[in-house]
Formats: sequence, C-alpha cells, structure tokens
Amino acid sequence: MKQYIVDAFTDKVFGGNQAAVCVLDEWISDSLMQNIAKENNFSETAFTVKEGEKYHLRWFTPAAEIDFCGHALQQNRSDGQNRRSARRTSKGSLH
Repeated sequence: MKQYIVDAFTDKVFGGNQAAVCVLDEWISDSLMQNIAKENNFSETAFTVKEGEKYHLRWFTPAAEIDFCGHALQQNRSDGQNRRSARRTSKGSLH
C-alpha cells in the first residue's frame, strides 16, 4: 500500500484541507481500512483500487465509512500521468 497525505483546495504545503489517499493493489478488510483512518485522524482517508480502466474509491472518517468525500476525490483524480481517469464509488461512476 502507498499512502499520500494531500492538501486540497490550496497551492501551499500544510494549507487547505488535509486528507490521506491510500493506493491499494487489492482491497483490504473494512476493519483494517477503518483502523488506518482512525490512526490517520484526518477528516477523511480515501482508499482506491484500480479495477479495469476505473479506480474504485471508498472513504472513511476516523469513526465510519462515508458515501462521498469531495476533497479526497479531488486529490485522487489523476492517474499519475496528468490524465483524468474514471472513478467508481458507492454513489456511481464519476468522470
């Protein structure tokens, strides 16, 4: 697993709204994702797994899984090659 700490809605390091983004090769247990989010103690921690051409996203607060998180989605929007890539969430696909 790779984990990134991102500062959304800012162009300054240590500014904006922080979130963690965890890039996984395959899904880990819900309880482990919850414990990682609790340990991070950010408002949200995003977990992503590439499935075909899309990235599946899930978000956890320190207390529970949530359906959607805008700033963690914003920071998880690129495929690393400055291209936007499609995302699948519990609320449907996002492009």
